[in-house]
Amino acid sequence: MNVSIAAARAKLSELVRRAKAGEEIVLTRGGKAVARLLPPPVKEDLLPRIGALKG
Repeated sequence: MNVSIAAARAKLSELVRRAKAGEEIVLTRGGKAVARLLPPPVKEDLLPRIGALKG
């Protein structure tokens, strides 16, 4: 989704919610991409898998 910076100022909370849900938001200035809001990285928790196949 492309959003101008001016529009992003008015809708920042909504854009952050959408990015958190997995959507990539591209912020534009003068029709050119200048920044991206991305979903947070997926954390892989390795500790519970250690020894999972034991026994």
